Amino acid sequence: MHCDFFQRDICRSCNLLELTYEQTIQQKLASLQQTFDKCHVHAFQTGTAAGSRIRARIAVAGTLDDLKLGFLNERRQLVAVDRCPLHHPAINQLLQRVKPLLAQYRLTPWSVESNQGELKHMILTCAPHSQRLMLQLVLRSQESCDRIRRMWSQHQQSTLCDVEVLSINIQPNRTSVLTGQQELAVSDNQRLCVRFGETDVFYGPRSFIQTNHQVATQLYTLAADLIHHQRSASLLDIYCGSGAFSLTAASRLSRQTLQPSGGDDRPPSQNVHPSAGGFSSVQVQGFDISSDAIDNARAAAEQLGLAAASYQMADASIIDKPFTAPVDATICNPPRRGLDAATVNRLLQLKTGLLLYSSCNPLTLRRDMNLLAPAFKFTDLHPFDMFPFTSHMEVLAVGRPTTG
Repeated sequence: MHCDFFQRDICRSCNLLELTYEQTIQQKLASLQQTFDKCHVHAFQTGTAAGSRIRARIAVAGTLDDLKLGFLNERRQLVAVDRCPLHHPAINQLLQRVKPLLAQYRLTPWSVESNQGELKHMILTCAPHSQRLMLQLVLRSQESCDRIRRMWSQHQQSTLCDVEVLSINIQPNRTSVLTGQQELAVSDNQRLCVRFGETDVFYGPRSFIQTNHQVATQLYTLAADLIHHQRSASLLDIYCGSGAFSLTAASRLSRQTLQPSGGDDRPPSQNVHPSAGGFSSVQVQGFDISSDAIDNARAAAEQLGLAAASYQMADASIIDKPFTAPVDATICNPPRRGLDAATVNRLLQLKTGLLLYSSCNPLTLRRDMNLLAPAFKFTDLHPFDMFPFTSHMEVLAVGRPTTG
């Protein structure tokens, strides 16, 4: 992948860009094999690097006459990159169209040094199948909210015609945390539909989404296939977010239910209508601390006709009902810091036929695998190149109950 910003030494975020893509994969594979020497590490699942990222966090700096867009480095200084080759083309195109509007509606860039100005960041998300976008403007205060609403009313049919969701986030604190707790809707619709394979998942401005759509689709599909081969009828989805793992798996199981006699090798039904009843027998329980994510998971489950799905806003470590009922398969997708001690203890109580642990941090994954060893044996690791030309990766670990 060619990047002018890297060649001109402006941006070094893709720290492995001097290597060939195959060399980066071999380097990551060797690191995983060394870290997990007792597991079978499968070949990396990869995608096309250029245009792979469907979410971009763009910092804003400069003045209204000289706006600068890009990323903040470790010293909180802006690295001016307004056309990242990793970003989906629709994101880069929207950035170029939005830039003049920021000046026109006097959305003054926030200054890290003086703590003055209003616009701190723009967070953009693209749905590749529809080319629709979600735009979240992160402000220091509500001073410019009316101007943003006027901008939307005047340009939603023209400059912002491909923006499905527009929202304002208020982050008054001088902190490295990008967003604050207050979210203000601008567009009537506050959900962006992103399709993974044949499954639609909804995301709001505060929802977590994997940045690499092609590789994320491979991740969710593999997890669904593993659960399918388990002949699972009940799923537990911990740190479920908007439900991408469990919704994709439930879709896979529903197609299995609707297969005509003759087996799994026949082509699945392309359009499963809720009235077909295929979803009704799949039991899903999902938990996450984000109310936005849970609302979206519930909406997607309802659209799919997943009548036996229950998504609840709760921390996995403080769920009031212990995980004691038998569960066919469990999906666990914690943040980078991994599992806390209380959640580990809950998982050790869990009766499940299959445990899938998805992680973006091999070091905390290894720690948690050791902590879970009394109850689960992890034999296989499936790596995904979610973050090409960097040392980061996503890993799906497959665990099953220990015996004896």
